[in-house]
Amino acid sequence: MGRAKALTEPERSVILALFDENNSEREIAERISRSKTAVHNVVVASRTNETRLRPERPRLVTQTAMRGMIRRASAGMYSARELHGMFKSKVRRVQQLLSGVGHLVYKKMAPAPKINRRLFEAHVQWA
Repeated sequence: MGRAKALTEPERSVILALFDENNSEREIAERISRSKTAVHNVVVASRTNETRLRPERPRLVTQTAMRGMIRRASAGMYSARELHGMFKSKVRRVQQLLSGVGHLVYKKMAPAPKINRRLFEAHVQWA
């Protein structure tokens, strides 16, 4: 079943006017041919003076933290894993945020420099 069209401002006004005249939400819904839930949502929103039923969740990464993350990533000295530790965010979220920055190019960092035969033998002799 599809979704109905959004309520228009005149419809919202009619709902509130009828509700102020002590009509029940069910009566209002039948009169304007809308669902009881839609009527209820308008009434609740008018009581709380909010346009949204639920406020937006607070962002986990603030704008300040985002700028700091971009600044450090631009320097090229930190991986997403290191940035996630600094900014208390998940590694994947750091990667997603940095992928939206135009001047940064994702490049997988090598965990350590590759060791060649000569360096390996020198390391074995040292140990």
